[in-house]
Amino acid sequence: RGNDTCGTCFVLAEEDPNVFLNATIDNRDDADFYCFDAVDNTSIPGFGEHIRVMLEDIPNGADFDLFLYRSVADCNANRPAASSTNTGSDDESIDWVEAINVEDGGRWVVRVKRYQGSDCARQYRLTINGLR
Repeated sequence: RGNDTCGTCFVLAEEDPNVFLNATIDNRDDADFYCFDAVDNTSIPGFGEHIRVMLEDIPNGADFDLFLYRSVADCNANRPAASSTNTGSDDESIDWVEAINVEDGGRWVVRVKRYQGSDCARQYRLTINGLR
């Protein structure tokens, strides 16, 4: 598959996307990587932009985790900016808030990782709201 590593992440077409997609974790070695380009439009104190990522509809009996990386290099080094590691098939969510006076633009990576279980027939739902 084409999105199984940081460097081969599936690139979402628009900057700062507001999208959802459905996919599967097919086996114990599978992980899914998605990336998008963020544009830092503000750094006004009290009005920081957010990146929000939600992982829902995790198949029963499976446990998937969610990670957000500031770059492909951070992803390769496994240095997440934020993560969500709830147990079981509970939804995962990340609400990352930008730092003020720091450039937060660039290519971000989202990783859906299998912790336990998989199901090639039942899809999870991933929602990504880019830097807004």
